[in-house]
Amino acid sequence: MKLSKGALLLLIPGIGLFLIFVVLPIANIVEESFRLFVPGHIGASKDAPYTIFNYAELLKPAYLFYFIETLRLSLICSFLGLIVGFPAAYLVARQRSPFLRKLVVGFLIGMSALLTTTMSQIGKTIKTLKEAGVRDQVKVMVGGAPVTEDFAKECGADAYGSNAAAAVDKAKELMGIA
Repeated sequence: MKLSKGALLLLIPGIGLFLIFVVLPIANIVEESFRLFVPGHIGASKDAPYTIFNYAELLKPAYLFYFIETLRLSLICSFLGLIVGFPAAYLVARQRSPFLRKLVVGFLIGMSALLTTTMSQIGKTIKTLKEAGVRDQVKVMVGGAPVTEDFAKECGADAYGSNAAAAVDKAKELMGIA
C-alpha cells in the first residue's frame, strides 16, 4: 500500500507529537538512569558522570530473581491477553445474536475512576450501553477514589463499591450469589 503525499503530510503532526510526548521522555529516563545518583537530588545532577552502577543492583540474587519473575509474568500475561483477548473480541464483533454477545461479554460491568477527570467516562459508558440497547441486560458497578455513592446513583450505576472488599460483596449481591 503506497501512501500519497497528502497522506504523508497528515502523518507529520502525529509523528511529531509521538516524538515529543513518548520518545523524548523515555530517552530522558534512559539517559538519567545511566548517570550516577547523587543523594539530595531528584534524578541525577546534570554534571554527574555516566555509570552502570545503578544497574549493578539487578545482578544481586534477590533483585535478579524479582526482575526475571516480573519479566516472565508480564510476558505470560501479554501472551495470554493476545491469545484469549483477540479471538474473544473477534467473536463478539461477529455475533449476530445479542444473546451470544452477552454470553461472551458477561452480565456485570465494573468501572473504576482513579481521577476526577475520568469520572465523566463512567456516565458516557452507561449512556453508550443504553444507546446500544443492552443496559437493561447488564449490571454496572462503579468505584474508585473520587467516586461516591451519590455519583453512582446520578450516572445510573446499579451499585457502588467504596473499596475492593465492598465491591466483591456488591457483585455477589447483584449476581444473586451472596
